[in-house]
Amino acid sequence: MTVERITVGLHTHPAGELARLVTATGMTKADLVNRAIVLYARVHTRVEAGDDLVLRPAAGGEVERVWLL
Repeated sequence: MTVERITVGLHTHPAGELARLVTATGMTKADLVNRAIVLYARVHTRVEAGDDLVLRPAAGGEVERVWLL
């Protein structure tokens, strides 16, 4: 596996969310960022193809459409 190293400046909120996810999942920052990029790429591809991104609560309730700006 080839590894490309980058340096990224995170704003306060995303940095806090990353720290929270490291604690909650036990994953490394690098693993979480890699997963986020792969997930975003998949979602972007589907939205570009005309699909909608929606969240459906497990307990029922209203479906929420997610907009990527």
